[in-house]
Amino acid sequence: MCLKGILYMKRRISTDSLTSIVWWVDGSYVVHWDSKGHTGAIMSMGRGALISLARKHKLNVGSSTEAELVSIANVLGLMMWCKYFLEAQGYTVESNILYQDNKSTILLAKNGRMSAGKNSKHIKNRFFLITDKIAQGDLEVKYAPTKEMWADINTKPLQGQLFREMRSKLMGITANYDDDQERRHTHPKLLPRVELDGVISKDDVEVLRRANGIPRGRKPVSKATPQRSKAPAGRRSVLDGQKYGPGPRPVWKEAGTPRFPTLARILRAAG
Repeated sequence: MCLKGILYMKRRISTDSLTSIVWWVDGSYVVHWDSKGHTGAIMSMGRGALISLARKHKLNVGSSTEAELVSIANVLGLMMWCKYFLEAQGYTVESNILYQDNKSTILLAKNGRMSAGKNSKHIKNRFFLITDKIAQGDLEVKYAPTKEMWADINTKPLQGQLFREMRSKLMGITANYDDDQERRHTHPKLLPRVELDGVISKDDVEVLRRANGIPRGRKPVSKATPQRSKAPAGRRSVLDGQKYGPGPRPVWKEAGTPRFPTLARILRAAG
């Protein structure tokens, strides 16, 4: 039923400013069969997600805070690439904001080892590269509550109104999306071709036929495939004079030719 309700859904993307990039990164702790976590991220510059990804962690972690930090490290390269790409096009990126819903992860990202207590000493130093990027001004980390962490849709199964709200941010649509209304607002040439009457309404069938130049008429009647006889095939003998197969007839069957021409030739030579 979920797929049937989004047949005509389209992602709508627009930008409010080419100088501001916003990221939402979320991590799920121990969700795979091998106890590894999962990364979900969304990047937007206005309406809809320009980048949406979901990746499995390549290593096991010891806490949900570390899972969030690993998720940020997994997306950090893409964050910097997007910023540097826009700057290479001549734009000045004034803000590159990362939203995170784990306050402990925010402290570790901002302060590095200075915020690492006895329960987080095991976290590898390579995951504090984000601390250097924050210090250089390339990235800014802000807190967002869990209900506004739009990357959750890429890390966990959601249901109900929360799923619809997350989907609206990802696809750039309204939370109360109506697929029938979207179909009515879609150009007929963008609708799928109709193969069987009854899949959609008859009015829509007529619109599609006129748009594609298909004349009205009865549906072509498919020819019935003749049924094969179930009677067992008779055994064919080599000596049968009526059935010799598709090839030429035997030489000895022609008029005036002995049945064994080679033997007859030898006997005539001997006599």
